[in-house]
Amino acid sequence: MSPKEIYEDLILQYQKLTLEEKNAILVYKSRLYLILNPMTNIPGFLQMSEEDILNRLDSKKIMQIFEEEKRIIFLPQNMVTRKIVFSSIDFSSIYTCIHSLKIIYLRLEQAHGKIILPDDLTVYRGISTSKGKNPSGICHSKILSTGLSLEDIETFLFQKEENHVFVITMKKGTSVLVTPYSLIATYGENECPVTCFFRGMPMTHLKIVKNHKDCQKELIFFHDDFLFEEKLAKVCKVREEEESFEAILHKINSVPKLTQNKSVTFYKRTSS
Repeated sequence: MSPKEIYEDLILQYQKLTLEEKNAILVYKSRLYLILNPMTNIPGFLQMSEEDILNRLDSKKIMQIFEEEKRIIFLPQNMVTRKIVFSSIDFSSIYTCIHSLKIIYLRLEQAHGKIILPDDLTVYRGISTSKGKNPSGICHSKILSTGLSLEDIETFLFQKEENHVFVITMKKGTSVLVTPYSLIATYGENECPVTCFFRGMPMTHLKIVKNHKDCQKELIFFHDDFLFEEKLAKVCKVREEEESFEAILHKINSVPKLTQNKSVTFYKRTSS
């Protein structure tokens, strides 16, 4: 099967998910993933209190992300998106938000195994790092976000001095999460995008859009499902219009692990 045919098959399987599971994927595709991903890197985070989790993270950075996202999500123009996508997130405080994101993670795990690759598939991941600081792995969380094509990972590259492109072969039968929708940020209809951009104004209008052929096609895997074997690493040149960039290309084979289903519980927050 071609990558396009595989992706179309996955979107059909997406209909198996519950409404809560579909919504959880959209929440993950929002900037709240910048809080959720570091959380999942903490061993036993589901059983920990929200206070302990925040203490284990870069609390200043996490608070900044929380405040920025809360401000944008609660703007009047985003009321519909807030009620649809973020209805399950309690923004009363950073602690209630972290608690809500625990539940989002459990819903993602609940969807685990409901969407399966019908054939082998090559996916891509891009990481930008400081000079001399090689990535210690493909990702640093339990959730592995990838793109269907190189174009899908461009926004994650060329932000710092060194760039890494992971070309990963995923096996038929692998569990994956996808959604036919994207959550995008735009400027308002009466705002000039060019003027807003050069003034450093943020995009504050959140919209849910049905993916079209030019939309980023994201595929989400569970990191713990695999062992990864690097088969090749070499420096390649990438040309973007008149400029040339270097990136380190990593060719990776995924080896599925044999896992057992385990029931998971987590600390229930008590009102203060």
